[in-house]
Amino acid sequence: MRTNKVVINPGENVWRFIRTARDGASADEIRNMTGAAMFHALGPANYTEEPWELIETSFDPRRWRVGAARPIEVVDVVQSTTPPELPQGTELGNRHWHTETIPAVSTQGGVPPWFVVARFWWRQYPVTIPLPGWRVNFLGIRKNTLVGADWVLDRAVQPFPAHQAPDPGAATWGETQKRSATKTLRKVSSYGGAVLLLVGFAGIGMWAFSKAGNGNGSKG
Repeated sequence: MRTNKVVINPGENVWRFIRTARDGASADEIRNMTGAAMFHALGPANYTEEPWELIETSFDPRRWRVGAARPIEVVDVVQSTTPPELPQGTELGNRHWHTETIPAVSTQGGVPPWFVVARFWWRQYPVTIPLPGWRVNFLGIRKNTLVGADWVLDRAVQPFPAHQAPDPGAATWGETQKRSATKTLRKVSSYGGAVLLLVGFAGIGMWAFSKAGNGNGSKG
């Protein structure tokens, strides 16, 4: 199979990037860069009528959302000559399928590259985009390229049902906290209403007892 494209299917998608080691970035730094990397990689899918902005939805674990990719999670960051395994599934893209030169990242004197595995849940219809690859210049501007790149999509799969991760849902951390706070407020309001009702009944009972006592006293 020869193609310069990658398919994004509804549901869980797992992408493995190969990344250069030329800038000396650490695993933690690369993990923190992954949200912006996915924002750029998914750019050609920006016609799904979804609000298109990078939003961090959780710090631990690191999660983001970009348009219909909700959420995006970092699975693994490893520096090695051997790529980490991906879940068994339908292959949606592979740099080795490229019709011309196999896309590759710039090397750094025999230093192994990084592999970054990310997964995301696509909440829209299927789309097909060019195989992502780019280089970042000293100003931080990304230029799409598949030769001597800094990031290149190595392989993309959609896991078979038995190998899929639990869907964390599309809500952001803030939305989750808001719902939790709303539920708590409702419980407190319900509890407070019940307490007020009991207090009200107690007050009526005391008032009736007082009236009865006053009546008996007047007859004596």
